[in-house]
Amino acid sequence: MRDVPYWGTYEGRIIESIVEGARTWEEIYKVSRLNRKQVNMGLKTLLLRGEVTKEFDGEITTYRVNYDLYRAYKDIRESTPIERQMMQDSAEWMKPWLKANNVKDHEPLFLSTLLSNFIQTSIRRARKELLIISPFFDHNDIMRDIHDVAKGSVKVKFITRRQEGKNWNYLKSLSKIAEIFVSPKIHSKLFVVDEEIGIVCSMNLLSDAISGKSSETGLVTRDEQVIQEIKRYFQDRSTEQGVRKL
Repeated sequence: MRDVPYWGTYEGRIIESIVEGARTWEEIYKVSRLNRKQVNMGLKTLLLRGEVTKEFDGEITTYRVNYDLYRAYKDIRESTPIERQMMQDSAEWMKPWLKANNVKDHEPLFLSTLLSNFIQTSIRRARKELLIISPFFDHNDIMRDIHDVAKGSVKVKFITRRQEGKNWNYLKSLSKIAEIFVSPKIHSKLFVVDEEIGIVCSMNLLSDAISGKSSETGLVTRDEQVIQEIKRYFQDRSTEQGVRKL
């Protein structure tokens, strides 16, 4: 499989949209189906790295992709449907992540100090569906990322316990763009991203856990059968007696 830079990321979707003919910010926003914050973040990264250039002709600002990236993404568009689907469904971002963090790739993957970073990266790279079980949470970067992807094109389903105060208000707000299930007895913590990555771990989406103040561990799998079993567990928990959908 070809190693295409940024494939499956916000930046990759921006590059795809430009290759497909989008030129202005508004066109990129519409074609990429990202939300406005994601477009701004992705363009900022690409501009800083010199992957995209910005041009102003006195009236409008347009964006251009450098030649090498343009050719790589153009080749994908011209590939067969099967090849294109393989590229779209693959968690290609994991390879550079593992290399950058000196993590040996094996199945399953055991993470401790890098767990929150991996979870956050997975959520940011989600393209289609995100399943989450976290009994407890507070306001933090990962929760903001969940909100951002839910506002885009990603279908988010989240099982948690009943919250109090600001957290309860946040859940009601999130329920407008995601499916929220409130369970009185849930204690599991897991994530499924695009049916490609499954994470079963000890970490609640709490600031202390995410920042490393508490010791957390987790297993990551890309095994299709295991991921389907995790999904079935999620479905069973979301429909069992006593669970309420917001």
